[in-house]
Amino acid sequence: MQLSDDVREKLKDCSPPKLFRFEHIDSTIVDIEETDEAKGDVLLFSLDKKDAFDIVASNFDTIGWFVYVDKDLNVYVMGEPEEDTDVTSIFNKLSKFKGFEYRQEQVKMAKIILDAFENSKNAILEAPTGTGKSLAYLVPAVVFAKRHNKRVVISTNTKNLQQQLLKKDLPVLESILNFKSAIAFGRNNYLCRRKAENILSKGDVFLFESDVYAILKEFLLSTETGLKSEFFSKEKGIDESIWKLVESDSLSCAHRKCPYYKNQCFFYRARKKLDLSHIIIANHHLVLSHSIMENAEILPEFDVLVVDEAHNIERNATNYYTDTLTSFDVLNTLDMLYSSKKGKERGLLSAFDEMVLKDKILNVREELKGIFEGLLNRVGSDEVVLDRKNSSEFLDFFKDVVERLDDLQLALKGFISQLDEDDALDIKSVYVKIEGFNKFFKSFIEFDDDGQVYWLKGFKKTVHFNITPINVREALRSYLIENLSSIVFTSATLTVNGDFEFFKRTVGIDDAIEYVAESNFDYKKNSKLFLVYDMLKPDDKDFVAEVSSVLVSIAQALGNTNRGVLALFTSYKALDFAYDLSHKALEELGFNVLKQGELDNFELLSRFKKGKGFLFATSSFWEGIDVKGEELSVVVIVKLPFEVPTTAVERVRYDVMKKEGANPFLEYALPKAVLRLRQGLGRLIRHKSDRGVMVILDSRIVNKSYGKVFLNSLDYMSQERISKDEIKDRISHFFSSISR
Repeated sequence: MQLSDDVREKLKDCSPPKLFRFEHIDSTIVDIEETDEAKGDVLLFSLDKKDAFDIVASNFDTIGWFVYVDKDLNVYVMGEPEEDTDVTSIFNKLSKFKGFEYRQEQVKMAKIILDAFENSKNAILEAPTGTGKSLAYLVPAVVFAKRHNKRVVISTNTKNLQQQLLKKDLPVLESILNFKSAIAFGRNNYLCRRKAENILSKGDVFLFESDVYAILKEFLLSTETGLKSEFFSKEKGIDESIWKLVESDSLSCAHRKCPYYKNQCFFYRARKKLDLSHIIIANHHLVLSHSIMENAEILPEFDVLVVDEAHNIERNATNYYTDTLTSFDVLNTLDMLYSSKKGKERGLLSAFDEMVLKDKILNVREELKGIFEGLLNRVGSDEVVLDRKNSSEFLDFFKDVVERLDDLQLALKGFISQLDEDDALDIKSVYVKIEGFNKFFKSFIEFDDDGQVYWLKGFKKTVHFNITPINVREALRSYLIENLSSIVFTSATLTVNGDFEFFKRTVGIDDAIEYVAESNFDYKKNSKLFLVYDMLKPDDKDFVAEVSSVLVSIAQALGNTNRGVLALFTSYKALDFAYDLSHKALEELGFNVLKQGELDNFELLSRFKKGKGFLFATSSFWEGIDVKGEELSVVVIVKLPFEVPTTAVERVRYDVMKKEGANPFLEYALPKAVLRLRQGLGRLIRHKSDRGVMVILDSRIVNKSYGKVFLNSLDYMSQERISKDEIKDRISHFFSSISR
């Protein structure tokens, strides 16, 4: 082991004895951090070597590498980690920790995943709740990364799962295996110290409220991370648009010419930590972003990826691979250059005596605002898809926008050419953004709908301009799958009708190891799925009224218990109507009746978990929530979760499938609804001691031929067809039978 120059300087500046955790690349110690605990890779800087022997002797089980450095900075390696990388052995060790148990199916999944990594194969694994999915991929990921000195990226869809990995699973694993992990955030989540210091030194150049300066200065002095989430968690009353003025981005980065580049840049400090990590936690958006960038922004290079919560990957890819620009973005960017309100100048150009250019910016902004307002009046709140019939109708709008931006670009280019490099840096970054805006708008003039959906949407006072791939299969394949040696997709719900064909077709993966894990839960014994065959059809005007009556019957069946009910709807309209019709009766039965939208989701769940809750919910509550015990004893599916092709992109996708001779309902809408239903029902049994009932009120599941696809995908549950008049007795009987 040897010390890097930076580490040598740090040790020279401190007084021994001191204990440090350290980071190393191969045989070079590249970073140290003072610690009180002898855990992991540890360096002791001391005058007496006996101190080192004492630490090794008393902390043998918790240290990995142990390095002693004397007063002359000579390095002595006094301990090396001896690690058991056998998967079965690792899980045996994990089972000794509180809250963990040895699960045969978990070990089997881990071995399958490690085999995929080692042999550069792709894999798709469905892992129901209770199988221990996260450790099933973390263990082989760590083993592979350590064996081959490579990085493995774990991609998730939700912050909840990231927090579970970071606060529960990885710390336990780190206590028995010597490895490094970190979480990755997108670059614009980090504050740019150079921009912030410039704002503070120049005074009121950008910000509208004077107290923001004090807040920004305090944050700079106190923060270790420079993260946007930390800033806004402390300062909740500040307009989030202010962050745009101080965020880190590649266009305005001075790199090595920045005075903070080496040690004080929040972004590069985070990037350095990622470079040293074996396991990197990221979200789907960041991974997809990395996949299309020629030069990596935040993620270091990697060739092995685990995609958890993979049932969302098509939606994530559709959102990410959509190029989006709003009229607000354009006008706000011009304000960053220059604005004048009540005689007070703000913006990057406010310090320059360039009235002609300043007037041009103000005039262009006013003209663009008028053009966008005219377009907003035309579009309204609809989603308008441009096609060969109507594209000419919008042509003049886009030509007018491009004409103004061309004119402004020309003026800015001449001005920038006269500036020295330091003064030009931030102004040039805004120029490049405007150049990108202009190129984007020109693509609407050169409109070509082959493989892309060009669409507009009005929202409040803003127009959204979008270009979306009709299918993301080719994008995922070319940008992501083909560029990695191994990718593992996993989720609790990936199969439809017992196979992975729909998922494989959607994401563009052909050859992969496939495995469906057996659940650790006994669904047939501990739960019941009731299928109500005699409900009105969902499109009947009295359907929601009938649903409301049934919900009251379900509540009556639970009696004076603490059991809770989650009723899942597919629309807010039906939810509101059912709530209005039934909430008084439910409250009279002693339930704490809650409705999504009245409180934020976190507060709703907190209240629901207190017991005897009756929660009316839709959208986000179909997945991702975790309520263990009797507080969630009944899940009601009001209507099968078919996605109606109302969005611009979905409508075009359906039309394209029809033209290609496919059946969009059977081949797209139905499989997506099956996966969504399985996610919804998955809210019920979250622990092997949980007991509960699932009720589906949509009679189409038993009365339509396609209902078999749903039922075959739910064959692990005990199913029973009942009439609506039987619901109260059947639910009451189930809970009385399991309590005996």
